[in-house]
Amino acid sequence: MQDDRPLASFSMQLSLQVLDKKPRTWTDFCFLPSLELLRHEIPLQTCRQIDEVMARTSHLTHFFWSGQLLHYPSKEHSVESIANDIAQSRGGITLEGALRSFGVTMPDYSERDNLSVTIWTYASACFAQYASGDVYVIYGEWINETTSVWLNTEYPALRANPKVGRIWKIQAHYGCVEGSQQIWSSPVDRIAAS
Repeated sequence: MQDDRPLASFSMQLSLQVLDKKPRTWTDFCFLPSLELLRHEIPLQTCRQIDEVMARTSHLTHFFWSGQLLHYPSKEHSVESIANDIAQSRGGITLEGALRSFGVTMPDYSERDNLSVTIWTYASACFAQYASGDVYVIYGEWINETTSVWLNTEYPALRANPKVGRIWKIQAHYGCVEGSQQIWSSPVDRIAAS
């Protein structure tokens, strides 16, 4: 099912929903990027490629990830590959898997230059916008809360997305993962459960 809402409308909705809520956790204070503003800061072709991939994979269960395994502070030991494996085994997809499967070349995020960060922030926010139903996040044993795209962009955007019902956390360890633990449910989901 494709979402036909314009991006500007969704960005406005994100901003309004966060401003109207009473903050309960530090993530309520996180910056929710305006997709429309981000679109103007990156090449149009890149926006179109990302938008197309998100629309074409919106029917799949979305898997997010954040962090690294302890004692392995390099990119090779992030939980990205674990998240990709879990997503594939459950018929879902990660942001990186979606982009890779459609041949979209992304800049190296580790460079941390403004354009790279903006492009990845846009892709992450779009991935959260197109998510629906139950979504999952695979957590590493160590997460840098200051630079975590999950904590600062994706999680707040998912919580503001009315199509997301529940968010489940899967804790990753070296050589194993724990079972799913629900960390958030939409107000509609909470009302239906009571």
